[in-house]
Amino acid sequence: MRTARRTPAWLSPILEQLFSPPAFLPSPPPTVEANRIHPVDAAAAGRTVPWRDRTSPAGTGTSAAHPVSASRNGHVRGRRLVRGRMARRRARTASPPGGTPASVHGASAAPAAPARPLALPRSWQAACARAGIPPSVLRRYAWEISEVRHLGTVIKVETDTGTFVVKETHLPPARVAFLAAAILHAQARGCLRTAAMVPARDGQPYAVADRRTFYATPFIAGAAANFASAYHVRQIAHTLAAWYEATRGFRHAGAPAPVGMEALLRRRADDLRRFADHAERKAEQDAFDELFLEWYPALRKDAEKSLSLLAEADVAAFLRSEMAAPGLCHLDVTPANFILAADGAYALDFDLAAYAPRALDAAHLIRRGLQASAWSADVAYACFVAYNEARAMSAAEYRLVEALLRFPYRAWRLASTRYTVFAEPAQVTELADAWREEPRRQAFLDAYREQIARLQRDA
Repeated sequence: MRTARRTPAWLSPILEQLFSPPAFLPSPPPTVEANRIHPVDAAAAGRTVPWRDRTSPAGTGTSAAHPVSASRNGHVRGRRLVRGRMARRRARTASPPGGTPASVHGASAAPAAPARPLALPRSWQAACARAGIPPSVLRRYAWEISEVRHLGTVIKVETDTGTFVVKETHLPPARVAFLAAAILHAQARGCLRTAAMVPARDGQPYAVADRRTFYATPFIAGAAANFASAYHVRQIAHTLAAWYEATRGFRHAGAPAPVGMEALLRRRADDLRRFADHAERKAEQDAFDELFLEWYPALRKDAEKSLSLLAEADVAAFLRSEMAAPGLCHLDVTPANFILAADGAYALDFDLAAYAPRALDAAHLIRRGLQASAWSADVAYACFVAYNEARAMSAAEYRLVEALLRFPYRAWRLASTRYTVFAEPAQVTELADAWREEPRRQAFLDAYREQIARLQRDA
């Protein structure tokens, strides 16, 4: 077990000032909170019939590298919601079980004899169809199956070697292989609360069917993550910080390009301007357009302030140092992607993981925790404590977090989804909610800025 690093002596008075009431973080988070654990669903004995792919001998099941992983496919509004709709549409038009197997990505399909029909009960085939997953995916794994259940956009599979979850991914196989290698690397360095991928029959950490890519992970039993809980946020921050440190310096084929922070924020600031221009030019503006245009001057001011913070000498120097040997950020920090088990928070669905400063994950967690908790500063305190336990944060890193929190991410996300993906009434409601919360967001940011300025003066 890795021993948490002690906070340096020079940092103790700074942290004391930063988190002392009535400053921007009024009080420490609770040290204990009920952690309700959901029991693992057991296969209904006596009403299921074990199923084995008749093309493989009995007893050739593949054991998982780690006994826990994702229980569901967390997805956010917008692009990933559209993917889910497309998957269900494909499922309705997919070939029935027993069709000709699809060729692997990049491989030429040679003529093959018709595949044997899958001896899957109709209820299992229906579960696959509801999740948009072809039943032929199950043939890619050496499992003896006793139950298949539908869980949103994934299927839960009870087998002789454990309970697994199968999901579709938009990633190419090479990227899935990179993520699988990164998770194994992190686990070898003590970061065990991550979603491992189960090897398929051919040894690959993914399966290809109907020209689509899927992967399987062992099922995790636990409580759904609650970002309004300081205890949950602290456990999630521990996992994110440990994941980042365990993957620092990791390199493997198929790795994504590092995230350039200045380019990222500038691109989003440009997006805000384009969205405002689009809304302004519309012949008939709706309620979303009107509120967005009314808010836009303040949004632009926050975006410019965020970029100016990022350009400060100490923040720029910290970024250069951090990105010299970066770790992997999760970059999809939503409640759906974390499970609270008895031994801590497990991170699921690393599909968006990329090299970036760890402040990016921390800022996402703090922002969503503040929104979920009615802007209770306890969740920010909990996150900072966990990250400091993994590696002490400098004043420049706190400023980087400030730059990320200052950017009007929520308004940008809603406008980006509405103007580039799809429009729905719920977006108007959420934008109005964000508008009403803006005074509290600004009050938090102002108090945070004052505390960091004091730290810099006293340093």
